[in-house]
This record gives sequence, structure tokens and C-alpha cells, in this order.
Amino acid sequence: MGPAKRKVDTRLLDPEAFIFTVASPDDINDQTLPNGPADDLLAEAKVLVDAYSDNDNKTEFLSLFKLLLDKYEVFRNEISLPAVIRSVGDFAESRLSFRVEQTEWPLTF
Repeated sequence: MGPAKRKVDTRLLDPEAFIFTVASPDDINDQTLPNGPADDLLAEAKVLVDAYSDNDNKTEFLSLFKLLLDKYEVFRNEISLPAVIRSVGDFAESRLSFRVEQTEWPLTF
């Protein structure tokens, strides 16, 4: 090994030469929880509902919703499916051109 050499275009700077901006608070605190799989499922389901807001094919919508649920089956122990279905149903009620009865929503993953 040879002696250590400084790389070209590098130099030492006085610490006073660094200018930092004033810190601003974010909206995260000790009570903020990260999104979990139920939040992600609900967000994707809302996108699906919005995609079908101009389409009246109820059978296709429910089929795609079931496929979406299958994607989250691995998280079935972490997701309260009835709570997600209730939220999606409330969201879909005013956005879909067809009505999905409570008994038509999938009950399991």
C-alpha cells in the first residue's frame, strides 16, 4: 500500500461554511401509526370503486374485488374483513351506478 492521497476535487471545509435550513415540524408524532395491510386494501378497493363509477358491470366489479381480496389473503390475520367491507360499501354506495347488497360482498378471503 502506498501513502493516502486526497482525491482530486475534494478539500476540507470550515464547519462554519455549511448552511443548514431551519427545521420545520412534520405531522408525525408518537401517536401516528404506519399504514397496515387493511389500510392498503381499503385504498386499493377505493381505486377499484372509482374505476367502476362509470361502468355498470356489477359481476365484473365483484369478481375483481374478490381478486383484490385474494392478494391480501396472506394478511388475513391482520385484517378485519367485515370492517373493510363496511368501509368499502359505504364508499361505493354513492359512487357506483349499481347497488351491491350486503350479502353480495365476499365474507372471506
